[in-house]
Amino acid sequence: MNYLEMPQEELNHKVHIIMGHEPTSNIPDYCNSWVSSGPVIAEKGITITPEYDDDGNIKLWVALYAGSLCKTNNPCLSAVVVLLLEEGFKLKYH
Repeated sequence: MNYLEMPQEELNHKVHIIMGHEPTSNIPDYCNSWVSSGPVIAEKGITITPEYDDDGNIKLWVALYAGSLCKTNNPCLSAVVVLLLEEGFKLKYH
């Protein structure tokens, strides 16, 4: 499954369920908000590190979790994707 092709609202919903919350109409924006994704990143031990271009500017954000890696220009989104790659199986019928 290519999570980067999914709507971010759906990714946010999946993370919300993985973190043990009931589905509601007010789901945090884990894909774009440090306030929302920070606790998930810390609890799960997701590593986020910048990847630099030749000029020393941040090119991409790399997230690592268990055996999964994701690179995007958004560190929160990278973290969400690796979480879903490793723990998406926990999603039942949501």
